[in-house]
Amino acid sequence: MRNTYRLDINDDTIRLVTNYIGKAIFEEDCRQAEAAFEKFDSGKAVFKNSRKGILYIEADGAALNTRHKNDEGSAWRENKLGVVCSSDHIYYWKNKKEEREHRITKRDYVSYVGAAEQFKKHLYQCALRNGYGD
Repeated sequence: MRNTYRLDINDDTIRLVTNYIGKAIFEEDCRQAEAAFEKFDSGKAVFKNSRKGILYIEADGAALNTRHKNDEGSAWRENKLGVVCSSDHIYYWKNKKEEREHRITKRDYVSYVGAAEQFKKHLYQCALRNGYGD
């Protein structure tokens, strides 16, 4: 901030603002994911299945050590990561050696540190944003 905008802002202020905005965004993401999954769980989700192509949905997890211990005394958590992309956004070509290559031009990521039960709701919401059920 100092070098770019010539503003002298305390690091703690930046951290507080970032945490405040991040919390608001996360709570809205949770609300949207919960609402979408409730609709799915109740059987009220309508899927047209008329769209051509493939929607790729992938997920993985990795353990990370945090400073905060849970009820069992462990500071280890699992970060879950999901990625969603459509075959509509995969472009293929041949390189100079005539080998086929590809590039994914649009993909959407979702990350969650917490229970898999909650993560699946966020991944489902991400899939909906990318055309799942269209």
